[in-house]
Amino acid sequence: MKKTNLNVVLVSLLAVVSIPLTMLYTDYAISNQPAVVTLKEQLPLPRVTVQQVSAGDHSGLIEAFGEVKATENLTLLSQASGQVIWKSEQFTVGNKVKKGELLLRIEDSNYRVALANAKKELANANLALLQEQRKHKRAKQDWKRSEIGEKPSDLALRKPQLEIA
Repeated sequence: MKKTNLNVVLVSLLAVVSIPLTMLYTDYAISNQPAVVTLKEQLPLPRVTVQQVSAGDHSGLIEAFGEVKATENLTLLSQASGQVIWKSEQFTVGNKVKKGELLLRIEDSNYRVALANAKKELANANLALLQEQRKHKRAKQDWKRSEIGEKPSDLALRKPQLEIA
């Protein structure tokens, strides 16, 4: 039992002595920290050339930058698009134009191709319609020859296909 009491006393004594030592070390460490170094940024100095001048004629070099603008700035709304290949002299700001007067000519090869394709599609549609009318007529004839007493359905007479064509 004495050995246990002795251990308790030693541990307590060690704790009581270590607390002030820890505080002294912390205070020392805080007060002896290195100073923070701050760097000042140097602003770049402009390049300057100095010349001695006297009264008289001198020539200097001036560089300038600018913006080039067109003489015409028009807002034109159209339903067609394309490259302008011709422009009327009347097509300027402030000029009056008459109704129907030609102002611009647009390159129209894309429109000609589209028109040719549309004509081809129309011809194909007309052909499909004629073929479907013939099939409808043949279906009517076939129904009559079959001598079925019922009224034929729209599908048997190909009416939906005819409407689509």
